[in-house]
Amino acid sequence: RMSAKEASQEFFGLKHFTWERVSVLYPKGGVLKKKEDKSLGRKTWKERYCCIYYNYFLIYKMGKGAEGKPDAIDNVPKYYILLEKITGEAVAYSEKGVAHPFEIKVNSNTHYFAASSVAQMEEWIRWINSALEQIRSVPPRDGVEQVNNQISRVKEIFPEKAFSLPECPPPSTAERWISEFRRYKEAYKQWSPFIYSLSLFAEFQAGRMKGYQAFWGDRGIGVQKMLVKGEEDALTHWDKIITSCPKELETAMETMFFQEDLAFTINSAKDIVKLIDIHRQFKQEFHSDTTLFYESEKDEIQSLIARLETYPQSGDISLEWYESGTIQSDGETWRWDNAKGILTCIKSEAMSPVHFPNFSTLGQSFQLVDQMYGIILWNTKSFIWTHPRCPFVIRYDWYDSKGVFRQHFPLDAKVYPPALSDWILQDGLLRAVTVGERDPEPAVPQFDQLDVSAHLPPHVVLLVATFPAIQEVVHTVLNVQ
Repeated sequence: RMSAKEASQEFFGLKHFTWERVSVLYPKGGVLKKKEDKSLGRKTWKERYCCIYYNYFLIYKMGKGAEGKPDAIDNVPKYYILLEKITGEAVAYSEKGVAHPFEIKVNSNTHYFAASSVAQMEEWIRWINSALEQIRSVPPRDGVEQVNNQISRVKEIFPEKAFSLPECPPPSTAERWISEFRRYKEAYKQWSPFIYSLSLFAEFQAGRMKGYQAFWGDRGIGVQKMLVKGEEDALTHWDKIITSCPKELETAMETMFFQEDLAFTINSAKDIVKLIDIHRQFKQEFHSDTTLFYESEKDEIQSLIARLETYPQSGDISLEWYESGTIQSDGETWRWDNAKGILTCIKSEAMSPVHFPNFSTLGQSFQLVDQMYGIILWNTKSFIWTHPRCPFVIRYDWYDSKGVFRQHFPLDAKVYPPALSDWILQDGLLRAVTVGERDPEPAVPQFDQLDVSAHLPPHVVLLVATFPAIQEVVHTVLNVQ
């Protein structure tokens, strides 16, 4: 242990290491137990907040800050260990009744510490030995000329106020960001021993050699803060992007209809899948962490991408594949003119002729429009009824495996559509069914089957099946007469 008097002989007294000065560097630190002397030669274990600052191992009394950090900017360490005085390396040892201990030898003295877990002990040993490796790798310098050459080289690598990492790199630039991060990291590792050595001189000459202090402040602390802050910002941003992606894809499924609309969303999601792999590589390369981060999110995103890629192109929809014909139910007859793309109710016991719908194909073959009753969209996978004045849509999705149209309910909608029957189309009959568990239970349909006379477009047949519900919404909910 180094007393205050001894410390003052090692360039700086303890007052030099105020927490205000030390915390600027984002030092590696945490709570450890330290074996310390007590009266009558006894030793006891005390919790201390320890951190590595330049080539100093600083040991503070426990503070009230987060994770035991000093809670006042003028807190100073109880004492410190000068890393370059350490002989050998930090190593684990065994002591009865003490969990996860390790030791540091300084000449004839040994400093004993204990961590809270094996992982924390290994992390501290790695931190200390890495700092020792950097300090011991400082090459000998012949004189002022060589030092000046090295300073010039560092200025080239870390130009004043020119080095920076993007704060929030998007997924598409993640690999380039990591490449830049790696370049700074490797350069900093290579030159930090020299900068450490120079910083000691700059600190020792405090108030007299401002040029050296400015040089260190711009390159040393600046680069390390950039790396620490840049990594923190990037990982936080990536976490937000990755965890929100499934919800965004589900929203796209609710609001988009064709591949043309989904192209950007699908490509962005594929970039996020790549980002998950890049994130794992980053954690493994720079933190030796092999955890499979975001495994469930990756599986869910890939599954949603696969579903979105089944959506058709708008050009794939054509009425040329279908025929004209009629659709009949109890009390109603509808006629579909395939050449003109018009669906008309020609007989109804429940409707006044003035309310007979006349849906016309408008512009493109996947839209049917009636001025009173709204718009039908169809993309071979989904059927959607919408109305300019209605706060919800009625949507059915086609399930090939079951051969049914099943009603789809949106996620987190403020207003939900009425619950309707599902429908199955077989051998010219469209029958009302209920697929799986439904909550709420679907309303009893006005009729339970329709007779279809020809090969008609599926959305035309489904429109007739759902028209009683559409009519109820338009006249009762929207009050359209």
